[in-house]
Amino acid sequence: MSYRGGRREKAEPFDHLVKLLVLGDSSVGKSSLLLRFAENKFDPNFVLTIGVDFKTKVVECGGRRIKLQVWDTAGQERFRTITPAYFRSAMGVMLVYDITNLQTFLNIRRWMQNVEEYADPSIVRVLVANKLDLQSQRQVSRSKGEDLAREYSIPFIETSAKGNVNVEEAFMYVTFPTSLSATSFIHCRLKQIFAKGFLCKASNMHAVEAPTMLCCSLDVLGCKVRGE
Repeated sequence: MSYRGGRREKAEPFDHLVKLLVLGDSSVGKSSLLLRFAENKFDPNFVLTIGVDFKTKVVECGGRRIKLQVWDTAGQERFRTITPAYFRSAMGVMLVYDITNLQTFLNIRRWMQNVEEYADPSIVRVLVANKLDLQSQRQVSRSKGEDLAREYSIPFIETSAKGNVNVEEAFMYVTFPTSLSATSFIHCRLKQIFAKGFLCKASNMHAVEAPTMLCCSLDVLGCKVRGE
């Protein structure tokens, strides 16, 4: 389901509601990531819409239905109109930059400052490097992204909304820790994992332990995103 300009679509039943935010500079692909995750679509001719936009998707996990309400700034960041109200009740945030634009990576620190200033201290944060399909134009190496994520002790993943690479995984990273209190995920130790922070090799989604890496497979959790 989505909401834009007062239009609402039919709601699905759910057990728990989780509000997520997607932050980052304009044109890093936030709206495209959201569209890919919520509707499995990519529009190369996407026209930026100014205003509040959010989409919802139901994730089934451990016999529970978790409704994700994902908010996109939809261009407001260009006019510095993001307010503390935007962060209210948010349980998770994806901080997105464009691997082909160094400045969007450097600005992640400013976005992180906003999170630290306005969001609840317990909010789950994930660093997302988007536009992996444009490798030939890369300005930000993977190692730089990993280093920044390590500095903040948060997960890191590279994605491509266009190629549908790791998009679902990125949203899962930020979702499951926020749902632990309402579900039975302790057997996978996600709470401890996210409390410590980790780096995840996106190509390996199964449980792997290494000095800087600890991932948990969605299969281990028995979780899935509901089809449309």
